[in-house]
Amino acid sequence: MRESEERYRLMADNATDMISRHSPQGVFLYASPASRLLLGYRPEELLGTSAYGYLHPDDTDAIRRADADGGAFLSAGTTVYRIRKKDGVYVWFESSARPVRHPLTGELQEVIVVSRDITGRRWTEETLRRYEFIANSSNEFMTLINRHYVYEAANTAYCKAHGRERDQIVGQTVADVWGQETFSTVIKGYLDHCFAGSDVHYERWFDFGAKGRRYIAVNYNPYRGESGEVTHAVVVSHDLTERKQDEDAIHASLKEKEMLLKEIHHRVKNNLQVISSLLNLQSNSIESKETRELLRESQNRVRSMALIHEKLYQSESLAQVQFAEYLRNLTRDLFRSYSAGGVGLKLQAEDIPLDVDTAIPCGLIINELVSNALKYAFPAGRTGDLHISFLKISRERCALTVTDNGVGLPPEVDVKNPKTLGLQLVNMLVNQLHGTLDVVTDGGTTFMVTFTADRDTLKSRRT
Repeated sequence: MRESEERYRLMADNATDMISRHSPQGVFLYASPASRLLLGYRPEELLGTSAYGYLHPDDTDAIRRADADGGAFLSAGTTVYRIRKKDGVYVWFESSARPVRHPLTGELQEVIVVSRDITGRRWTEETLRRYEFIANSSNEFMTLINRHYVYEAANTAYCKAHGRERDQIVGQTVADVWGQETFSTVIKGYLDHCFAGSDVHYERWFDFGAKGRRYIAVNYNPYRGESGEVTHAVVVSHDLTERKQDEDAIHASLKEKEMLLKEIHHRVKNNLQVISSLLNLQSNSIESKETRELLRESQNRVRSMALIHEKLYQSESLAQVQFAEYLRNLTRDLFRSYSAGGVGLKLQAEDIPLDVDTAIPCGLIINELVSNALKYAFPAGRTGDLHISFLKISRERCALTVTDNGVGLPPEVDVKNPKTLGLQLVNMLVNQLHGTLDVVTDGGTTFMVTFTADRDTLKSRRT
């Protein structure tokens, strides 16, 4: 017996787990040397003290209640609790207890306990529980898929979306859950790309067992093991069905409004063309050359506005006109209207988009200035050139310039306070643009109108 005891004591003294013997009341009768490593106490410091004095207050009552059932400190089996080390820090212990009874009477004599520190494991388990709680509390779909296309984890939202219990997904292949066709034609390629080490994102419609047809944004993230190789795909998906439906509804509404706006611009253009045709018919019945000229000027003004609406309904943007193209068409029509074969045209225009509130006044200004030049700058068949430019002179400001090398303005003409309707209209339109008008008469005439092309900028400045 002494030899046997010595052998067991040798084993106990060299074990990394702490082995202890206790009286039925929990008093230490023996503590192995591992107590120094696990608790910071030398074995002799523990002898004669009660184990209850080292327990965490929150665990003491539970252990006492359990002991009362078995009548001994730490009933047979495994118990997890917190115990205080010598430095005052509590650690988690996992203890396995075995009662020792008298062989004849069966009376409890002592309890042998084997304990180990599971603080690290407990912290890891707690961390995993927290992550599991977070994942299962999320409305996003979260899964973990290994390289064999088998689910190793799936959160609650994902399981509910499929209308399945967790064990009906975890351990199953992706093909089992989604069907072979969807797996082969859609999912497998993305997963393989992820397993190759790339983050993957895509959006598409999927048919779920419980949620039905849903529009899902899917993100695959490669998970690398200790060797650095990708072992799993972490899949996080978000249900975008409501947003997709709202976007589709907005897109359909915008498409409808776009068609209506195109139709409005088209009808306005047609109505203006009708007015132009009526003016043309009216001029054919008038003998007075002066009156016919006035009608032609009005007809050209109407055409300049009709051309704006024509460009708007032909443009991809229903709110802005590419003014360079408009300028080419307008000047071509004016040259044809005045049969200005002896006048050359030099046109320099940047492709600047203008909104309708800016484009119409600009078009009318060009109509007046070009018309005046063609009528008065080259009298009696005189030849010459007309130079028109439309350029940006700063980030916000544009300059519209009409220059001719004709006979120039008569000295009695006051551009700022004109008597003719055309120049009166030009001044009024420049004011409407909140622009400036400069005139130079030197070997011809130059009109320069500068204004802010961005109407939103202009509005913010007024505010």
